[in-house]
Amino acid sequence: MFKRVGRVKSASGEELFGRLFANVSRLFALIGVDALDPKFRYKLLTMYPVLAALIAATEILYFLGSTRSDMIQFMVTLPYASFVTQGIHALALALMNPASFSSLHAKSYEIFKLLNENHGNRSILARPLRIGTVIQSMMTTLYVVILMFILFLPLAAWWIAGQKILILLFRLPGVDESCTEGFLETMALHVALLPSAFCGFLGIDCLFLALIVPIVAFVDAMANEMDELNQLLQSPESSQGHEIRSKLSRLVQLHQLLIKYELTLEEHYNVVVFVKIGAIVFGMISTILVMFNVRDIMAFIFTIVLFEQLTQYCLLGAVISSKNNQLINHLYDIKWYLLPADQAKHLMLMLERAQNAPSLTVGKIATLNMELYDNIMKKVYSYVMLMATFLEQ
Repeated sequence: MFKRVGRVKSASGEELFGRLFANVSRLFALIGVDALDPKFRYKLLTMYPVLAALIAATEILYFLGSTRSDMIQFMVTLPYASFVTQGIHALALALMNPASFSSLHAKSYEIFKLLNENHGNRSILARPLRIGTVIQSMMTTLYVVILMFILFLPLAAWWIAGQKILILLFRLPGVDESCTEGFLETMALHVALLPSAFCGFLGIDCLFLALIVPIVAFVDAMANEMDELNQLLQSPESSQGHEIRSKLSRLVQLHQLLIKYELTLEEHYNVVVFVKIGAIVFGMISTILVMFNVRDIMAFIFTIVLFEQLTQYCLLGAVISSKNNQLINHLYDIKWYLLPADQAKHLMLMLERAQNAPSLTVGKIATLNMELYDNIMKKVYSYVMLMATFLEQ
């Protein structure tokens, strides 16, 4: 009577790796800026995010200039400036140097493909990648909820209560938004700008996640390879040493590729992270001050997004440092004393390079990790209290 339902086959590591980057490519392709595509060329759709960024930047500069005498209104505008700065910087990088992103993707896939050749690594590689795709889904859900809230709350308030409430600051020059026509025209502007912001910011954050989560999988799989090397060293069948030499050479190659990947990631991202963290800090200070002084809905939304961004970036930066330390411990666990002298030298060189492994920095000024996160939160609290006292006087 009842059909037997077969167990759903879980996605392989290769499928999950592809999904991590495919999610990013889809978002960027929607706005014509798929920097992960090695064959990326400018197209008509590429003008959409460029025009959206120019409109947003022009309006924010105008509002910053016109509200400079009113500290509270100036603070209301600053979070918008924070996001516009992030967006323009990322867009400029994607348009001027798209190869930097596609090359990182290619280097990451090269390591993955090599590790995935070992059947014993496949389930190990899949676990962190699956978590990465789940986190991307959670981030997408957060951004979708925020997007729907910004778009539908003003329409719901107008439809139900007859109140014309605009959540976003952006306005059309010469348009009276208090009348129905002006309200709808301004809402049309918001509808035109938001998809670019949604795809751009979500894509940027998902890409950063996609570039770092595989490092977790790589180190875990390399640890498995080191365990296999130890088993070979203790196995009497491996007395000829061919398998040991082959396994050690493979580990040396994998470690070199991983170090090069992390170096490239640091070279491409240290300025990106500097701009990102700087914009987040200024945005958080201003949004918290605005929440204390006026009822601005966007201040609450901005606080949620900025807090999520800061947490994500610092956590992912800490992941690199943590996995590098784990790799050092795994290298120490290799039974080097069972290796011939010439092969033991290779292991010593690997250990030396691992101890000086690159970490992700904020403009080469500070290491991106949870210690930085703690310092930033303390600084934000101090500046908010200072500014709140100043505004009360």
